[in-house]
Amino acid sequence: MIQNTSLAQGDSDVAARTVDGVLRTAELLLEARRHERAGRIREAMDCCMAAVAEAAWCGAWAAQAVGLRRLGVLHNQRNEIPAARETCRTSVEVAIRAGEPAIAVEALLALGDLELEHGNFAAAEDSYQEALTSLPDERDEVRARIEGRLTRLAEARAKADRAA
Repeated sequence: MIQNTSLAQGDSDVAARTVDGVLRTAELLLEARRHERAGRIREAMDCCMAAVAEAAWCGAWAAQAVGLRRLGVLHNQRNEIPAARETCRTSVEVAIRAGEPAIAVEALLALGDLELEHGNFAAAEDSYQEALTSLPDERDEVRARIEGRLTRLAEARAKADRAA
């Protein structure tokens, strides 16, 4: 009986640690957003990196994927394109492993947006198409956002062709 009580206490400790870690991750991501809005990108990145580490420590994989996506967007803002790509792609992988296709789609949209911004039309289309195929069926509003991005991509391609 004592052993069962200690097991239950251990499970309770793990659950409490997980909840604390998730809350801390959320606080760090909110702080990152505040820094980003104030133009303090380095501080925002520090908060995102801390959030990613905290989420990994407590096993909050969905939160880790969100933090990685935000970090990828911040890398892009600093024109650190290879790091932005890698971080967004890692976000997709973590989200998929966590069974969170909606979070994976958001990371794919961020990746497609950065590719479009830098004129990498084929890579942008690949990301947007992957987002469409990864999308859970009940997400009509997200589907509309992806289709809007595909329209912007087509417009950017047409503009580039006319300029060439």
